[in-house]
Amino acid sequence: MQCSHRQAHFPLPHSIHHTNLRSPCGAGVCKRDNCPYRHVAADRLAETRSAWVAGRKASRLDAARLDGDPHENESKKDKAARASLFADFLLAEYGEASLKSGSGVVDVAGGRGDLSFELHCRRGIRTTLIEPRPQKLTKAQRKYFKAQRGKEVSRRPLQQTEQGQEQRGTGSGGGADDAAAVGRALAQAEAAQMPRQFRCFFGPHLLLDGSSDGGSTERYGCTIDPPQAPQVSTAVVTAAELPALSSEETAELRALLFSCSVVVGMHPDEATEPLVDFAIQLKKPWAVVPCCVFAHQFPGRTLKLPESQPADSGSGSDSQSQGSAGKAVQSYEDFVRYLQQKSPGARTVFLPFHGKNQVVYMPASATSPGAA
Repeated sequence: MQCSHRQAHFPLPHSIHHTNLRSPCGAGVCKRDNCPYRHVAADRLAETRSAWVAGRKASRLDAARLDGDPHENESKKDKAARASLFADFLLAEYGEASLKSGSGVVDVAGGRGDLSFELHCRRGIRTTLIEPRPQKLTKAQRKYFKAQRGKEVSRRPLQQTEQGQEQRGTGSGGGADDAAAVGRALAQAEAAQMPRQFRCFFGPHLLLDGSSDGGSTERYGCTIDPPQAPQVSTAVVTAAELPALSSEETAELRALLFSCSVVVGMHPDEATEPLVDFAIQLKKPWAVVPCCVFAHQFPGRTLKLPESQPADSGSGSDSQSQGSAGKAVQSYEDFVRYLQQKSPGARTVFLPFHGKNQVVYMPASATSPGAA
């Protein structure tokens, strides 16, 4: 066949390498026996390559789709929209008035701050971000602030014209200076519009003021367990690199935590379970989109056995202990069940975006004073 391992060939799906797709070589005839490459006419190479890439993408999306997800891949949005979709869910589930109550929403381990930005900047809901890494605006978020600055500038020409008419008699013109002052003022306004962030790790250590002697402490109508090691993220930032919170910042953060309306997290990694535990302890509504399980990092997590299912029997004490504790949390499905078992009223729902898109949440009605 007039083809080429130098021109229009690339591997079969089981042995594809991107370099072979990107770098077809010169013309020639393939003389290999049992050649592992697919042979395509040169005029159809681009078309065939595009079809293969689309098929690979569809296969990856199908493999990543969670069991029970009702949303078809074709109808889902890209991961860039997940913060917006989660914010829409929070508004629909809890209501704007509820989210704005108290000190507002607490966003735990929010990464670069996408969810906080959606709630705080776009929807006007006060949000506090607890995340060791600094906030970083995306291109779309910068465009949003640029549009807001444009609206501010559009309201200024008449004022500047009036000022210019007044200044003509005195001979003073302030065009460049005024523009620089406006730019500085708008930059300051942009910074002021960003959510309040506390650069620290989230964990039980944040809930105590240091006056405890090591036992549980009764505060704010609930029992707070003694502090443990904070949940340290495995990515990018270590505790030693973080600036220590001042006593004023620590007191402010603690007050925000105890008076917040809802505790949320979008893929909060190691902070997922501490987030849920904190909200349950303080009887706060919570909503989290779990991502990684970290089974090796948290080997003590086990599922509760249904009441109708007896523990596995065994001759040794170890087997009896493992049976009474239930199944170890290993998979994503196990982790979702594990979080639900922490609070019997917890529910789940899928959001229409690619990736881990299952929300585990506690409805506001289940945490109200009159709830059972």
